[in-house]
Amino acid sequence: MPDTERARRLLAVFTSTDSAEGIAGDLAEARESGSSFWFWRQVLTTSVTLWGRTLIGAPLVIPALAAGGCWLLASSVLGSIAAVGLFPQHIGSGGSWIVLASLWWGGAFGTGAALVGVGQARGMAACVVLAIAAEALLIPWGAKVLGADILGSQSVIFSFVTALTPVPLLTGGAFVRFRAIARNNHIQEA
Repeated sequence: MPDTERARRLLAVFTSTDSAEGIAGDLAEARESGSSFWFWRQVLTTSVTLWGRTLIGAPLVIPALAAGGCWLLASSVLGSIAAVGLFPQHIGSGGSWIVLASLWWGGAFGTGAALVGVGQARGMAACVVLAIAAEALLIPWGAKVLGADILGSQSVIFSFVTALTPVPLLTGGAFVRFRAIARNNHIQEA
């Protein structure tokens, strides 16, 4: 997939397909004089700008969606901890960490998908807000709970699971967003 197509897909997460195509094309033309690093820096800067515009354009909707997503994410996190806690004799084993990570990240993926499914135009912006909030809250919470054992093997695994939570959250949102774009393109072609 050429760089322009990748850039178009990334930009389409926060704007319409037509706008993303135009922006990616303009950046590709300007790239002739610039490097690949310049191109991708511009694409990322533009993506952040588009995300910011979405936040400013819906100052009440985005926090409301993010709050709903926070509730969904917290439910899946607590559910995964409770599921592992049902078998106390296995807590700390490799299997319990796999179950915890699978349920935790599966809930994050589902939360991202639900946010974009509910708020088509603004759901991905809410996913980014929730991902930032999750990192800002979960990592210090984990450090406080783990305390002096922060460098223990179980603490490192817990920190790893916590730190990677935004990846499935954003992936779930992007998955639903790209499916909606594909569906809209298919409808327009018909």
